[in-house]
This record gives sequence, structure tokens and C-alpha cells, in this order.
Amino acid sequence: MENLSPELLDQIREVVKRPEGTVEFTFIFEQDLFSPNMPGTVIFHLVSGSHYFRLERTDNLEVAFYHSSPGTGTRVAIVDLRKLKPSNTVFFAFSWSPQEIQLHVGPKIAGGELVSAVGILSEVGFRVGADGSVFQVGDRDVQIMGVRFNMEGKQIVKPTAIDAWRETKKAIEMLLTGESKEGYIF
Repeated sequence: MENLSPELLDQIREVVKRPEGTVEFTFIFEQDLFSPNMPGTVIFHLVSGSHYFRLERTDNLEVAFYHSSPGTGTRVAIVDLRKLKPSNTVFFAFSWSPQEIQLHVGPKIAGGELVSAVGILSEVGFRVGADGSVFQVGDRDVQIMGVRFNMEGKQIVKPTAIDAWRETKKAIEMLLTGESKEGYIF
């Protein structure tokens, strides 16, 4: 994204500020994206209103597409790079809607095939603050509830309606067990 002009980036932000859409691009990598020795890196990320888009190459030879919005929470679609022919030039396409997200990845070489994945609810969450900053909320095997971030006395992140609903349901389920062994939340 460093190669894009601020004007073009602003145009992209406006276009993707919708409940559904698709982004496609081809990326030429200087490093070997398919090398098991390459550490994880963010390929693309963009904040558009309260939406957050993130495409990253993980340490586990995967490409993960995260989409976060207040109405859906954070979802992730993952493509295993071991299923693709190695190439320095790679095609990416991702789409989002209230119903699902999808990721498509394919090497731009002869015989290269597209591999696709449908997203699921992610354990790793992202939230966009009122100031446009991005916060990671939770992680694998880490549950977070009632997320709030304040800066200079102003709340920039508060629970979304869907988060408040999920947390209320979880609290009710916990109380219905009638046991305290469920943890500190009881």
C-alpha cells in the first residue's frame, strides 16, 4: 500500500465503505511468499469508516483475510499456500457481505490455479476506534468481553450492539449453570 498515492487510497476507502463488495489485485513479492522461513507479514490493510480489511501472510504458510465491521464482528478466511504453485506474482481477491466473506488466491504463472476459502467467525478480533485507529481485541484461546478504549478522556471504542447481545447471552448461559467452576465471570 506504500506504492499507492494518498488520493487513490482515499478513493479506495470510499468505494469499500459498503456492506458488501469485492477487491481484486495482483501483487509482486520481493521476498518468497511461499518460503517456510518467511515470517508473517501484513500484505494489505485498510480502514474504511468502521470497516477494517486485513490480508496477511501468517507464520504457518497461510494467507488470512480478516474483515471486521460492527454488524458482523471479525471474520477470517484462510488459504493454505502449500496448495498453490510458488510464484513471485500472486493474484488476490476478497469479498465481503453481511452473510459471508471469501478469499481467492492464485499464482500468476502457467498452470497456476486459484484456491478459495469461505470465512468463519475469528478468534482474533479487530475494532476501529472513533479516531480511525485499529485495535486487536482478543486472540486465539483468549476471550475478551466488554471492550472499551479511552483516549484523552474520550471513549474511542465501545461494545457494538452485536457484542453486547453475545455477551448478555453468554452471561445468562453462565448463570444458568448455577456453578462457580465456570470461572471468574460467574
